Amino acid sequence: IDKTKPTLEVKITGAEQINGWYTAPVTVELVAGDDYSGVEEINYKIDGNFWNKYTNSFTIGEGKHFICAYSVDNAGNTNEECIKEIKVDIGYPETTCMFIGQGSNNRFYKNVEIRVLGTDKGSGVKDTFYKLDNEGYKTYYQPITIDALGEHTIEYYSVDYIGNQEQIK
Repeated sequence: IDKTKPTLEVKITGAEQINGWYTAPVTVELVAGDDYSGVEEINYKIDGNFWNKYTNSFTIGEGKHFICAYSVDNAGNTNEECIKEIKVDIGYPETTCMFIGQGSNNRFYKNVEIRVLGTDKGSGVKDTFYKLDNEGYKTYYQPITIDALGEHTIEYYSVDYIGNQEQIK
């Protein structure tokens, strides 16, 4: 009589990890074992969705994901549900710039407030930088106010927590 629970291992293969994040999509393989009656099936779900019967390895892409899995042996024994967090960041941050002031078509007549916002679908934005006119790059913390007459230029970009840097805009 088999009263022993089967074993289950979640194997992840893929690119290097930086701060716990994979830098490319990863392959997930579920490996179950049972020394007595053998494994009947493995079931899994991704991010709390519906249970799927496992047949082959699968790929996980961008974002923070949770894999839940369990196996059943031929005697009906079930192992404890295995939960694994997988974090993948393959994209670059995206930064937008907004101008607030009186005027139109990027021509303003009074003080102009500039807001720069970086977003990232993966590990998150670590820093956003800007450069106003010919000054050096500075870390963006709060809105910038321009009150000097004349034409001005702004450049900006963001970097995420694993070092992905978007192109300067």
